[in-house]
Amino acid sequence: MASKQANDSSIFTRPEQLSAEPPQGFSTGRVVLAVWCVLVGLLVALSTIYGVVRNYSPIPYMDQWDGIISFWRMIQSGNYGAWWIQHNEHRIVMSRVLFWIDMKWFGGVNVFTIAMNVVLHLAIAGVFVLAYTRYAVRRVSVPAVVGVALLACMAWMQDDNFNWGFQSQFMLVYLFAMSSFLCYALSSARHGILRQTLAFILATASMLSMANGLLSLPLLVVIGLVLAFSWRRLLLATIVTCVAWGIYFTGYQRPVLHSDPINGAQHHLPGVLHYTLVFLGSPVTFLGSHIHLGTEACLGAAAVFGGLLVIAAAVMLILLQRARAFSAYRAFLAAASVFVILTALLAGVGRFDLGIDTAASSRYTTPALIAWLSVFLLYADMVEPRNFWRLVGLMAVTIMPLALWSQRDVAGYRSADYERDVAVIGVTMGVHDDAYLNSLYPKEGRSKLLDDMAYIQREKLSMYGRSWVAELGSLRFNPHDVDPALCRGAFDSAETVPNGYRLRGWAVPTVPVRKSFVVFTDSENRTVGYGVVGEARPDVQAAITGASWHAGWRGYVVHSVGTVSAYLYTEGKFCPLANTVAFEAH
Repeated sequence: MASKQANDSSIFTRPEQLSAEPPQGFSTGRVVLAVWCVLVGLLVALSTIYGVVRNYSPIPYMDQWDGIISFWRMIQSGNYGAWWIQHNEHRIVMSRVLFWIDMKWFGGVNVFTIAMNVVLHLAIAGVFVLAYTRYAVRRVSVPAVVGVALLACMAWMQDDNFNWGFQSQFMLVYLFAMSSFLCYALSSARHGILRQTLAFILATASMLSMANGLLSLPLLVVIGLVLAFSWRRLLLATIVTCVAWGIYFTGYQRPVLHSDPINGAQHHLPGVLHYTLVFLGSPVTFLGSHIHLGTEACLGAAAVFGGLLVIAAAVMLILLQRARAFSAYRAFLAAASVFVILTALLAGVGRFDLGIDTAASSRYTTPALIAWLSVFLLYADMVEPRNFWRLVGLMAVTIMPLALWSQRDVAGYRSADYERDVAVIGVTMGVHDDAYLNSLYPKEGRSKLLDDMAYIQREKLSMYGRSWVAELGSLRFNPHDVDPALCRGAFDSAETVPNGYRLRGWAVPTVPVRKSFVVFTDSENRTVGYGVVGEARPDVQAAITGASWHAGWRGYVVHSVGTVSAYLYTEGKFCPLANTVAFEAH
């Protein structure tokens, strides 16, 4: 029996008994599959990059005010302890390096941070592709793996982790962790001491990216155990883990807004496990929504697929361990999948009470897709080439078409982005409209938000430095630049808000532009307010030929008496919009 195992190419074969060379020939069908994988991966990556550019906004929101603006203010005031301050349960030191660079050299307008989000996603894909091409036991098809890696790491379903300038820690923690696992698994070969040291540094960087990075160093110990490293090396990894954890938890305070993890594990285990499985299966919710599955069905399917992921990973790891068939590459993939599964479990014990739908948030699809990619590559390394191609063929006719179809969302309407535009225009004019300010920051932190906005406006940073927000404040109506032929539109209504009025209408420019503004004037042609086009108005699209889905506008007028007129500012000209509204003294 032992002799048979030594001569076949089953999953029980030890890595050194297998050839690392790919097969000498491919059938036409396999060539087509490989080309299809690459094509899908490239289409997904390119369309996502298009979506990043199309949906770019310079406006900070939510965690960016605490994590970037407040951090920068503390650093500027000499409080360098801001580098170490917790953000919830995390110490986001590595992301703060990017935030500092963005504020220091790029004005804090989100260009650098968002570009880095894309780079980090590509870097994660690069780690897996590099590991496969250099260290896989079975290298069946590099093109197919490149395509699958691009699909997993660049799918638009992760849009929050692409378009939100705050989210770099979500990629950094996995990039550093995956890199550390690979380095440590390879540290028994040439340059072992260098690779071991680099692995410790990378794992520590993962820990200083997000709290789940605390798992990186202990998993190095596990890698050492399965690869039978010497006790001295295991002891060193254990000591490094203890020291790093000790430093991390010095002065640590448990976030008051999150669930007690111990309580969750002890008294709400079914809810925790449900959250964990939906987290791991979250990509299914996005794919399912594009074939018109309801929310409940999508969440149920996500839990099922999350369970299948855990089972598949567990079965493969057990088989590998029982057969003692772990290679450095397989240990890397095993650690990667376990890291994400444990991350999902930690998210479950800390956030299960926020609602099961939060487990399927777009930001969580990044780790989930990494887990699926790891399990796919581990399977590919354990089975015969024909079984690899069978799985790729199944993915080619199911997952890949759905993934391409879901990429349509890159051109979709994002109401939250528009609401933030309106909120910023209001604050810039001294109008604090709760209906829109809540899209920038929770209401209970309103005074802090307004203070931070006043700071960046005073210092000409972020959106008040180099963006349309800064330009809008200096825009003044000129009656000599009026051209009625440039648009169609109307004034619809006006409402009273603190310190002014909120106006609503619609506008359709004859020449489509990325962002259009509305300028309000009084009876003496003085500029008394601004608005921005971008509100969803399906009624206008249905009634007006050439109108876009988001032809509506909203804006604010402050302290105006008498008649107010609205003009669409486009192509450097002012196009009058139909109707006027009369205001009483405010």
